[in-house]
Amino acid sequence: MEVNTMVRRMAAVGLGLGLAWLAGCQPKAAKPQAPVAAPAVPATAAAVPAAAVPPVPPRRAEAGLLAADQTEYDFGEIEPGQTAKGQFTLSNRGKEALRVEQDKIHVDCGCTRPKLEKTELRPGEKGGLEVELTAPLTPGPVTKRIIVYPEAPALPEQLELRITAKVRRFVQMTPEQLEFKVKQGAGETFTVTVESLDGTAFQVLDVSPPVAGLTYAFDRAATATKHEVRIQTDPAKLPRTVSGVLRLRITHRKVTELLLQYTVTAPFTTYPSVKRFTRVEKGCTETETIDVASNFGEAFELGEATSESRLMEVVETTKRPEGYRLTVRMRAPADGAATRFRDYLIINIKDRPQDTLRVLCYYLP
Repeated sequence: MEVNTMVRRMAAVGLGLGLAWLAGCQPKAAKPQAPVAAPAVPATAAAVPAAAVPPVPPRRAEAGLLAADQTEYDFGEIEPGQTAKGQFTLSNRGKEALRVEQDKIHVDCGCTRPKLEKTELRPGEKGGLEVELTAPLTPGPVTKRIIVYPEAPALPEQLELRITAKVRRFVQMTPEQLEFKVKQGAGETFTVTVESLDGTAFQVLDVSPPVAGLTYAFDRAATATKHEVRIQTDPAKLPRTVSGVLRLRITHRKVTELLLQYTVTAPFTTYPSVKRFTRVEKGCTETETIDVASNFGEAFELGEATSESRLMEVVETTKRPEGYRLTVRMRAPADGAATRFRDYLIINIKDRPQDTLRVLCYYLP
């Protein structure tokens, strides 16, 4: 009896301790706090407007509607390097006027050159878009894109057009490039063959421009599928160290002009052709070397070498198997004010005044 009473008392004490422990583990209620006022915004800051962004007109169904009479233009067969012209017709099928600026027409490459007839089209109005295509030099198919971007709110946002062509060689010119050498003695004769590859007979009308030291000979009256143009050189009259293009005009149904590239190689050269000095300062000089040689292995004698502005002098001339080596000294101008300057070294070839050489020499620290 006493044991049972003691057990009940101990159980009651344990239950009380457990409830007290549980009460201590519960979170305490937070004390109410006074609300914190938001910081005041200065009046000047509140008055600053947002950055102004120009609105973009929305695209609307009732706005201008850009269209083209065709989305693809075929130039057909054209010669390599030939420039051909074609045209699209643009129109406004919408209810409002639309604008297209020239710089809003994008192309794949510089070989395609579009040109607008007009930049504004009223409803129902039409305008041309002329396109020039310069064919590549390699035969084969060509496709280029032209993308037109009308100004908003006109539709569509972009209009894509295409041009196509088949590059084909109709006339063969052999050779396509010549080198005229200025050598002592008689000149040279070059034969250029011009032949139709599609069986079309044609005439050679002329060769231009006139070049000193060159004469052209061909049969202007002949109509044939193959022609020969003879070019004779006169070394004494040929210009020195020049390049250019001769134009052959013909009457072929597909080709009206052929381009013949040429270069003129002078009898003598210098190395380098331009000389830079880097250590010339006030009161100081710098010495460098310049070589003179024959382009064709000809024997020659060097004449006098002088300075155009008298800033240089040749202090030594050395004979070499391939020509001569000049040791040149440059000095700064007497006033010493210039930080950059230049002069020309004039090199004369004995008994050949037409072959005088000019070498640009300059000081750049």
